[in-house]
Amino acid sequence: MKISQVSTSHISTSLRASVAELQSKYLVAHKESLTLRAADMGLHLGNRTSEVLSLRAQFSQIGSIKQANDSIAIRMDTTQAALTAIVTDAEDFLTQLIPMRDRTIGSDVVQDQAKTRLQALMEILNTGLDGANMFAGINTQNKPIVDYYASPTATNKVGIDAAFSAAFGGLTQDNPAVETIDAATLQTFLDTDFAQKFEEPAWSAEWSDASDAVRYDKISLTERIPTSVSANAEPIRKLVKAYTMIAELGLNNMNDQAYGVIIDEATRLIGEAIPGIATLQAQLGNSQERLEYANNKIDKQIALLNERVGEMEGVDGYEAQVRVNELKTRIETSYELTVRIQSLSLVNYLR
Repeated sequence: MKISQVSTSHISTSLRASVAELQSKYLVAHKESLTLRAADMGLHLGNRTSEVLSLRAQFSQIGSIKQANDSIAIRMDTTQAALTAIVTDAEDFLTQLIPMRDRTIGSDVVQDQAKTRLQALMEILNTGLDGANMFAGINTQNKPIVDYYASPTATNKVGIDAAFSAAFGGLTQDNPAVETIDAATLQTFLDTDFAQKFEEPAWSAEWSDASDAVRYDKISLTERIPTSVSANAEPIRKLVKAYTMIAELGLNNMNDQAYGVIIDEATRLIGEAIPGIATLQAQLGNSQERLEYANNKIDKQIALLNERVGEMEGVDGYEAQVRVNELKTRIETSYELTVRIQSLSLVNYLR
């Protein structure tokens, strides 16, 4: 008969190994009780791991779209605010133009106000957001409108000055002889050479670096919408044209009849531009509504994906806490046994 020798040292070593294993299990159970997610997903999910990975890929994709949508929303809100400012300024100027028709207000005042509004309009149209120019269409890295008052002389000013000089026998706008221009001749100029400066190809060559095409952005897995307004839009061109004719055609030197032609033409253009810009705002507003609807759908999709992934990766919180308590009790018991065994000795026994 074989007799096995068992020492307290051997028992203590075995207990320490058991405690280490229990501690490892305790840490796993404790983590699961806090996160309510399985610590070892591969073991927990088994052959369902690929399904969870697919769900997480979908979550990441639509989450990225939602994040991009937040930036798109800010850009469209900023564009709407800019268009509102443009319309408000135009409406204010229009109310002033009507009494200006009889020249009760000095021509210099009218001319200066138009110049101020043209500068303000160009500044708004050249607004940038996050490194992109909002009114540049798809050419977001380009300033949409050439600054008419830039130094050296800008292409658009060169074009207007040259057209005026060619039409009126070499006169410049600041020449007092502008008073000799009759109303019919001025109207012809406004309808032809001057008007052409705000149409293609002169508009793109001298005034604008924007594209006619507006930006389209993906707002869901299946939908793209227009999200910008181009400075090339006809209502904006009309407003630029109206301000320019008052500010830059020598209005203060014109006779009363020619002066009336300018005021009447500018009044007509601004009157057409205002509802035209309102239409642009309505179109952008439609895109804003579509974006809001898409975001609501995305929020629901994210909630469903979270719920599904949570069901697959999750653990029962109550069961996890029960395991924690059980393992804690076993560890404490093992520590107590280890201490007792280590205190055993032959000397103590013989005492």
